[in-house]
Amino acid sequence: MGLFPAGVSAAKTRIETPNTEAVMMRVRRWRLFFTGKTLARMNRLGEAHSSAPLSWMRQSTSHSVGGHYSSGMPSFDIVSEVNSMEIENAVNIAKKELVNRFDFKGSKAEIILEKNEIKLSAEDQFKIKALVDIVIGKIAKRNISMKNVEACDPDLSPLGHARQVIKIKQGIETETAKKITGFIRDGKFKVTTQIQDSQVRVMGKSRDELQAVMAAVRAQDFPVSVQFQNFRD
Repeated sequence: MGLFPAGVSAAKTRIETPNTEAVMMRVRRWRLFFTGKTLARMNRLGEAHSSAPLSWMRQSTSHSVGGHYSSGMPSFDIVSEVNSMEIENAVNIAKKELVNRFDFKGSKAEIILEKNEIKLSAEDQFKIKALVDIVIGKIAKRNISMKNVEACDPDLSPLGHARQVIKIKQGIETETAKKITGFIRDGKFKVTTQIQDSQVRVMGKSRDELQAVMAAVRAQDFPVSVQFQNFRD
């Protein structure tokens, strides 16, 4: 009796084993295929991220005495700014009046604007006082708060020649900023304040609370005029 049933040849019952080398070749091809697609996709993503701003990778935070606040939290800035164009307009109008004033006819009096200073010069203390009155009057008509205008003491020479400087205050000085933050803190508002350069930033979770701070600061009398800018929701 043979090893195979009758009528069945050994050739038909032979189990065909796969060619190992061919199988490994197909596996390598599939690996290369998928690896190539993955690398291409990663390259496309890398190019997209490299052209995007770095802000997508990081979130900035603001630090203050009251805690840590995200830059995305509702906030606003308290500033004290004077419109430089209005100051320039006031000085130009003052110069025109100086030319037409009878009491300054033939005078060497001058009005010079340099950044945030208005420099005056005249022959004597009487004319320098008249110059100050002219300039201050023109500034007041431009709706500029006199809190931000400081007339320094006149400088009188022994020969009678006089000079004087009118300073335009831009920004909130540190001492005034401390008064503002102290006032807000004493008001028990649920906000955090932060002195930044020449302004004060106010941050809070509630818009209503921020509006209440604005109303309180607006009603309070500070050494300089204040405005509110850079509102963020």
